[in-house]
Amino acid sequence: MKATQVAPEDRLRQALPGCNFADAYRAPMAAADARQAATAVFDSPPQWVHALMGLRNQLVRPFGLKAGHTGLQPDAARRIGIFPILRESPREMLLGLDDHHLDFRIAVSLDDAAGKPTQV
Repeated sequence: MKATQVAPEDRLRQALPGCNFADAYRAPMAAADARQAATAVFDSPPQWVHALMGLRNQLVRPFGLKAGHTGLQPDAARRIGIFPILRESPREMLLGLDDHHLDFRIAVSLDDAAGKPTQV
């Protein structure tokens, strides 16, 4: 799958007012809805991502930053991978985390014309 950088849509910028960085990518993908697309992208990362996240979690824990979730949590149905679901509709998922040093959002939306995810 080849992703192409595109300009973020204004409605997505509104998900985090005052943000100082935003980017967006368009990628073709067959998906019935936004949840299926987000799950395909974020739910099963490669093993090297798990290894790097484990190292990151060990390094940031002493500084009081969030060090990931461990095991199955009660709200697992409200997550895609490690990201909590903030808003969901059939056409769009908004995922995100807030921490001491960084608040971020990830939007996965389906292109109305093609029924494919357009912004990740």
